[in-house]
Amino acid sequence: MSKRKNNSRQERDSTIHKVPFSQKAYYGISMAGFTFIGSMIDGAMLKLYTDFILFPALLFGIVQLLFSIINAINDPIIGYFSDRTTPVEGKGKRKIWLFRAIPLVAIGYFLMIFMNPDVPHMAIFIFLLIGLVLHDTGHAMNSINRGALMITVTDDDIERASFATISLVFQTILGIISYLLILLFVIGTTPLWVLYILFTIVGVIGMGVAFLGVSGIKEPSKLYYGQTFPKFKQLIKEVFKSKSFIFSSFFNL
Repeated sequence: MSKRKNNSRQERDSTIHKVPFSQKAYYGISMAGFTFIGSMIDGAMLKLYTDFILFPALLFGIVQLLFSIINAINDPIIGYFSDRTTPVEGKGKRKIWLFRAIPLVAIGYFLMIFMNPDVPHMAIFIFLLIGLVLHDTGHAMNSINRGALMITVTDDDIERASFATISLVFQTILGIISYLLILLFVIGTTPLWVLYILFTIVGVIGMGVAFLGVSGIKEPSKLYYGQTFPKFKQLIKEVFKSKSFIFSSFFNL
């Protein structure tokens, strides 16, 4: 048994190396697609709902409050189940979750943007909350598993810093474009149908970029030989005892 563990550890150690630029670029591209859509949601949703959909700002704030509570607890749950996913040869382990994240983000995004002023406020409330939860769940699935994969493929701090820097460059470029589109088009004189077209284009491009990035990521199954993880009850207990978790949850409310 110990010999098998040693062999597994040695095989995993042999995969730790300098990562090619193309792989770092794919990581950055995958995140940039999500950022493109996320920036549009952060910058345009409040104005869309209050000025164009005529949804009361108070109800919008209540939706955000409920969403923040859910948002505070879904990350450790996603992390728990993704850590314990069995690697599949040719499909990886984290990549499975990265691909799962794309449709969740897309469904949540399109639920939020295709809203009509004639829809009753209670229906808007429900669809907005569902859209936010789906989008955030997909975004969390992507960021958690992408981050875990980045620190798994190499133990070199310089390489990890390079990952983060290149990723930030791609995210910044698409993030700036998204905010420029908001400044140019999400204004009071823009017809609602024009906004629908704009949001649709952003969603399609964002998901296409994310899919391209995830597809290019390489994840050998042997990266995970010999890994162990804490039990779910222990994990949840540690999360809720964490001062950083309590602090961040309080300020999300």
